[in-house]
Amino acid sequence: MLVRIFWARKSSPVSWHTYQCNDYFVEVTKYSETVTANSKASPTNARIMLDGGKHDILVSDGDVVYFMNDNGKTVDFLDTGSV
Repeated sequence: MLVRIFWARKSSPVSWHTYQCNDYFVEVTKYSETVTANSKASPTNARIMLDGGKHDILVSDGDVVYFMNDNGKTVDFLDTGSV
């Protein structure tokens, strides 16, 4: 499995990081506070743990994480919202 993180924070240059792992775990640590009748709370801060904690990654502030199979097809994603 491949995990590609698009770092979209305003405080750092835009960049990608790609990790290879066998499994992952996502812990959402904060949800958006603005919820309307047509939307639900979305994650704004999350912790991504790869291979049982081998990599422990914090994402927030507009970062997007793509979880892909070995062929590069996206099977899941996490969007922490835009800044």
